[in-house]
Amino acid sequence: FRDATDELGMTDQIGKGLAVLAADFNQDQIPEIYVANDMTANFLYTRNSNDPSVYDDVAVPSGCAQSGEGMNEASMGISCSDFDLDGLPDLYLTHYYNMQNTLYKNHGELQFEDVSRRMRTAQTGFPFLGFGTLTIDYDGNRYPDLFVTNGHVLGPAVQPDRMTPQWLYNHHGQHFEDITRRLDGYFQKTWLGRGAASADFDNDGDLDIAVTHLDDPAALLRNSTKTGKRFIGFDLRTRERIIPCGSRVTVTSRLGTHGPTVVQSQSLMLGGSYLSSSDPRIVFPVDHQADSVDVQIQWSSGKVEEFPAMSLDRYWHLAEGAQPW
Repeated sequence: FRDATDELGMTDQIGKGLAVLAADFNQDQIPEIYVANDMTANFLYTRNSNDPSVYDDVAVPSGCAQSGEGMNEASMGISCSDFDLDGLPDLYLTHYYNMQNTLYKNHGELQFEDVSRRMRTAQTGFPFLGFGTLTIDYDGNRYPDLFVTNGHVLGPAVQPDRMTPQWLYNHHGQHFEDITRRLDGYFQKTWLGRGAASADFDNDGDLDIAVTHLDDPAALLRNSTKTGKRFIGFDLRTRERIIPCGSRVTVTSRLGTHGPTVVQSQSLMLGGSYLSSSDPRIVFPVDHQADSVDVQIQWSSGKVEEFPAMSLDRYWHLAEGAQPW
């Protein structure tokens, strides 16, 4: 490795970065880089249109540098997913105590809007200090929900100190609801939560959660939700075994012989949360009536490959230019 910060145009004078995410926000299979900063404006780096070897920070004109009111926020963690299934990945940021947690809707062309109040994530953030955050579609309805781990930083002499985690349920892309009180066990205890990562550690087709804490051991939360769905997952690599961030997977299934066609897409993202790295594999829920799915891969190199009738209830290894296995 070598320090290429200056030559890439990422020299920073004022940032206080606590989380970073690489994701393709404008569907060109070239990932942007988003940095969540603590009480300074966030960064959104994209390649310069005239010189693609250099990055420009476009967060301010893109609308995702500050809150909708133009305020710098104490950003801690990042989640990214297509919360309303419009084909574009949105951003969710956790913040300091007595601040909103901010949801930026992606309108395309690197234009974002703070919709925290409309989507009801603003009010869920004020009583907490959020760190690691994840998107997980726990019930297989295709709309990603949000997990947040919380805990203050000032020590037990200042209350509140330890905090419960949160589960925000996504009501079909219309708004989020904090349903933590309906959950038991881990979710009813208080913690000094910090890092959070998702991974299907038991390879059963749903995402589990690992959480780190101060003053307590790490927790591994196994997802045992019965959704009635099947699944298909993908582990993407280039021929050099590099994770191809920005590549997009589209799966098409048919519900029964004469049923409707269902199309789902996800882009491969890296980073996010807080001081954590999640399982890079992509997994889709599939209706139990489907026997197989057709798959298209738009690789970050620009190449497109298609694989018909791929079998379900397993993970596939896909390397660009090679047969699945």
